[in-house]
Amino acid sequence: MSYPHDAGLDADTLALLAGFRSGAPAAAPDAEMLGHLRDDMPADLKAWLHTYALHGGLVSIGDAWFEAGNVQPLRHVVEAFEPDDDSLAHEGVDGLDLDAAMVMGNTADGEVFFAAAWRPGDERLTLVKFCCAGYADDGYHALGSLVAGLRRIADKVEDPSEIDEAVRAVLAPGR
Repeated sequence: MSYPHDAGLDADTLALLAGFRSGAPAAAPDAEMLGHLRDDMPADLKAWLHTYALHGGLVSIGDAWFEAGNVQPLRHVVEAFEPDDDSLAHEGVDGLDLDAAMVMGNTADGEVFFAAAWRPGDERLTLVKFCCAGYADDGYHALGSLVAGLRRIADKVEDPSEIDEAVRAVLAPGR
């Protein structure tokens, strides 16, 4: 199987993507998923979307679920909640193109979303947590790069067995 967007990605990102690719590949790539790919996206996001197009599947990190079925523009989620943007936190997201950001996962209750965002010219994505369900931390919160952001999510999971085995070694080493 060919993964054309992997060139130049670091070892941790490749190991993480290998976990997402651990399921059997689809008979044919998901055309809708491939339709989300854009030239201005960072390589790691292109590789992640391409992985979803070929493997779909579900990777859970505690109650955070990352699967192809969750992918959609973040702006669609934000519009559905109709928040007062001025009342939301905007922690670490200055300059990120949140209108172009893509939701890659959400919590099981559907109240917290994890989106891949980037600034023009960024080589790597920034994982952003978005919540607008009446919590004290409602808003946008940058979590870091793909691996660092998912590790932050994994760090909050008390029982490491609730982190899918396919990604546990990368996200929760030594646990």
